[in-house]
Amino acid sequence: MGTAEGKEKIKQLCQALEPQPWALDVHRHAAYIENHFRSTLPLAFPAPRTQQRRSYFQPETWQLRNQRAWLRKRVHSASHFGKCFSLTFALRSWRCSCRLWQPCHRLWSRWLRGLRELPGHLTALRATSKQLRTRIREDTRAYIHEVAVQATSATTKDTVQKLRALTGGPKRKQRGPTPLPSIEVSPGRLALTHQESKEKWISHFSAIEDGHVQDPVAFVHACYHRQDAKDLSGYTVSPLDVPNLVELEAALRAANTERAYGLDGIPGEVLHHGAPFLSKVAYQLLLLSHSLLFLDLQEAFYRIIRPLITGDQPSDEEVARICSAVQLPPNTMHELHSFLGGPSLVKEAGSSEWADGAVAESLQDTWFRLPDEPEVVVTRTGSRPGDSLSDLVFSFLFAKVLRQVRQALVDAALLARIPWSQEMHCKLEPLEQPAANEIGLSDATWMDDLSMFLISPDAQSLIRALDFGASSLIDACLQRALVPNLAKGKTEAIVQLHNKGARRERRKIFGEGQGEIPLSCRMWTGARLRIVPVYRHLGGFLQHNGGLSHEISFRCAQAWEAFNRRRKKVFRSTLVSIADKALLFDSLVSTVLFHGAGTWTGVTSVHLDSLDAVLRQMACQMLTPRYTCEEAWHLGTAQAIAAAKIPRASTYLHVSRLRYLLSCVRLDVKEIWALAHWERGWLGLIRSSVRWMWDLTRNSGAEEDFHSSWSHWIDECRRAPGKWKSRVRRALRAAVDGEARQAAYERHIGLLTRQLCRAGARFNAASPHSHTGQQVCAPCQLVFQDLRAWSVHAFKCHGRKDEVRSLVEGTQCPHCMRHYATTVRLCRHVRHSDACRRALLNRGERVHPAPGVGSRKAPKEHLFCAPTLQAEGPCPQELDGHLDDEMNRPSAEVLDCLAQIDFDGGLATMTDDEIWDRIRISMSCVCLPIQRLRVTLDVWEKGEGVGALNRSQESHAKVHRVLSWLRETDLVSALVPGTDEDSRKAHVSGPAIGPLCEADLLAINLPYPDAWTKDHVLVAVGATPALKILTAYGRTPLLYSHEESLTVLASGTTPDFLEEIDRGCGFCFDLLGLNTPSSTDSVPAKKADLALQSIRLACDITRCAVRCWTNGIRAYLKVPDRKSVDIETILRMPGVRHTRQEGSVALWAGQVDEPADLFHLS
Repeated sequence: MGTAEGKEKIKQLCQALEPQPWALDVHRHAAYIENHFRSTLPLAFPAPRTQQRRSYFQPETWQLRNQRAWLRKRVHSASHFGKCFSLTFALRSWRCSCRLWQPCHRLWSRWLRGLRELPGHLTALRATSKQLRTRIREDTRAYIHEVAVQATSATTKDTVQKLRALTGGPKRKQRGPTPLPSIEVSPGRLALTHQESKEKWISHFSAIEDGHVQDPVAFVHACYHRQDAKDLSGYTVSPLDVPNLVELEAALRAANTERAYGLDGIPGEVLHHGAPFLSKVAYQLLLLSHSLLFLDLQEAFYRIIRPLITGDQPSDEEVARICSAVQLPPNTMHELHSFLGGPSLVKEAGSSEWADGAVAESLQDTWFRLPDEPEVVVTRTGSRPGDSLSDLVFSFLFAKVLRQVRQALVDAALLARIPWSQEMHCKLEPLEQPAANEIGLSDATWMDDLSMFLISPDAQSLIRALDFGASSLIDACLQRALVPNLAKGKTEAIVQLHNKGARRERRKIFGEGQGEIPLSCRMWTGARLRIVPVYRHLGGFLQHNGGLSHEISFRCAQAWEAFNRRRKKVFRSTLVSIADKALLFDSLVSTVLFHGAGTWTGVTSVHLDSLDAVLRQMACQMLTPRYTCEEAWHLGTAQAIAAAKIPRASTYLHVSRLRYLLSCVRLDVKEIWALAHWERGWLGLIRSSVRWMWDLTRNSGAEEDFHSSWSHWIDECRRAPGKWKSRVRRALRAAVDGEARQAAYERHIGLLTRQLCRAGARFNAASPHSHTGQQVCAPCQLVFQDLRAWSVHAFKCHGRKDEVRSLVEGTQCPHCMRHYATTVRLCRHVRHSDACRRALLNRGERVHPAPGVGSRKAPKEHLFCAPTLQAEGPCPQELDGHLDDEMNRPSAEVLDCLAQIDFDGGLATMTDDEIWDRIRISMSCVCLPIQRLRVTLDVWEKGEGVGALNRSQESHAKVHRVLSWLRETDLVSALVPGTDEDSRKAHVSGPAIGPLCEADLLAINLPYPDAWTKDHVLVAVGATPALKILTAYGRTPLLYSHEESLTVLASGTTPDFLEEIDRGCGFCFDLLGLNTPSSTDSVPAKKADLALQSIRLACDITRCAVRCWTNGIRAYLKVPDRKSVDIETILRMPGVRHTRQEGSVALWAGQVDEPADLFHLS
């Protein structure tokens, strides 16, 4: 219907509608329009015989598919007839009473024709198979590229809808009518038949909206009688009250074209494309007719009492029926009755009498029916959930509740007030002077989701304010028949207690209160409010301590779901380019991962690392087929994300804040800016994000400094928000390009570090860990920088757990009788309490360790805000005796092995090295920290271990001599030979600029270059060498220009001079002609790829020069004088000489004083 031909047909169908007489009622008029389209649409748009499964296939592809289907049918028909030919021939002969050899011309001709056509059909099938697959791949690639390009300006919803043709719907299609969901007809018994299920569902929904099943004919007649009985003698309407023809046409044009048909069977395309013609017919029809309290209403839209909206006055019996239908508490009937019979809320809000009557009429004679079921259920309560007027009706009623609650807080002097000054508006810097005025904050509401904000100077008064605010809110809701849902996860509160009495109130809430506080509701006796550490509000998680760990974990899980849903067809598809994957990733995945990130506060490096880890894992899969997932993982975080052409987490957060800032400026709500200046953390993040954008885009604007730029941007956000969005997109592109250049440079630093390490450089001086703090795993022959790294290895590889975790279980300490929120906190208490730990060690009881930190089964710390509680009663008596901690006890396994070092009786004839070798093998039987190994040796030497050998004094002297040597030496290097070299190599395994700056290069010994002969060839890279070099060489060098090298790199290959270095060549590298901007420089988007390739080429040439020098090949390097880390490090290499000229530095290796002497015949 969206084609030009379809639009023309819709125009003709709409023009065929005839005007109806004014005496015709609205029902019959609407039925005429519906019947007209029901009868004409199937004729104008007949269903195709074979429906095309993929809408993005080209006509040639679909024609080729149909051709193969026809060929396949012919092949199957001919094959089947050939197999059954003998039987068919015999049956025909028997039926005709003729002999078998008598000819049957029709059968013979069909069989011969099949034999003649079958080879051709098979050949055509084989030939078109490859063509069809190629065309499908081309159509899929073109369609994804088109969607990716449109995703830069379209919404995520539109992008998901377009990709649904490729990835499919959310679930498999159900053949026939979709069955009703299973439901319990009684406790423990499911509905067994469709009739039982239908009756239960109808009774469930009808009970919610006070409805009942009624005959459709009787219902229609009752509606007619009610409307005919209306007295319209005093009803007047102004032409300004009724929507005009232009407004009606605009509303029809806004109809969604991608929704399912309604009960009238008229698709949205008819309303959208036929709006200019249909509006004239429909217009005639129109003229005829600090603590946060979170509230969750129970079936809010279903329980709206309609007389509260329309102002009708029901009888006492009707009021009692309504209270029973919506299940209100028994003492609320009189309160509800006092609010009924007042003025209409719609009219009270300032609407016209016509609009008030239209809303009132829409709430009369409402009904619903289940899909594909004939029963009609008439409803008498609710705001018609799902209808376009439902949100409007609910908002009028809930606004009355909010005004009443705010006034109650004001009267009780409990309304939260924070400093406010007009200078705070759109100001990013904190005020120099405290604000003199205050502004009141009560709630933030989105439809039926409310959050109430309360603050107090101390903990006790805050709990009282929370009790009053929650009670007032519940009473105000019940007075208007809105029932709050006090179940778990619904109406709850987050409390952060500080100052005087905080610990006492926390113990009261989470002790005897069991995490709940009683409310003093007037209309709901016995109501209790649950205090929770985490609450999910509007799709996001809020923590009581303001943290982000739960929110980020949830966002990462949601992003993985969105990524995996399209991983096969889009993100790991070989048909989609990296650029298209990046565009679709920004539209489909990053919007989920960073949803609401513009409001995040307290973002730390731990949060950024978690988000970067998710982005890295996704990027590794997006790099298919260029890299496998394992190869991409070894690229590193920065390299993998840059190769996938997606931003880092910090860049995404900047963009999210800037987009949210646009809403704050345009909404012009002073409470938002008052909260920002009161909280200050979010304001600082916003200020850093705005400055980040200013740094990346200031070269393209006319502003001189940051403050004048922000003043100009405020007006720009209000007048032209599209310019702000465009500026954010430019900053995002510049940031991605800068991150790619930074990643390329970090990769160069890492490769250069390894190159210098192989040449003899030492990097252990920059290690942040002292040598004495190293730990060792003797069985695995591995060295670790500290005890924490060793503990991780011991747990993962050897199953070692801290002894403290096996001393306690549950949440109560057996010695001091204190209760802790989690087992992790209990173990932390035992670890730091000497008295409790020693008492538990002396008891000698051990339990199975519970899941600890890092385990998915362990309780999350941020989900518990209960304090430590002291149990009543006497504490257990401490047992006599003393047992050292695990780190101060010897190892029984090592002692047993040391007792067997003289198992063959040859200890007296062994050398010191052989004795040490046996001791080392004994100490390597189990993974232990260095402290326990030394304690074990001391116990073995001072105890009966050495004396039990029963050997001569000479043997004992040898053992004591070895042990004395062990006390003075480092056990790490003794147990794992070559530790210094291994740890030094392990420390420089990744790109790190710090170690390269402080590297010890004195051990590098560059070989003397080979003698220069006439057979050597001079290779010039970049530009023609200087005249002195050309004169010394005497011939024309082999020239590789930078333009040629960049073209080769852009094609995905490596220039010849970088692949294999020929010892018969000399090299003259010149980098002055390359444009190599830093990661912070502003580069135009059109030149970003060229700048990145230039940086990669310059880094490769620099390492090539170092490789030439370390292999004794004559090379000369000329670079810009920029004080870069890599060049400054190369200048410190022994044997590298240099000269500084204006804006450049020349480097070479050898004993010559001038670079030209490198290429002079000796």
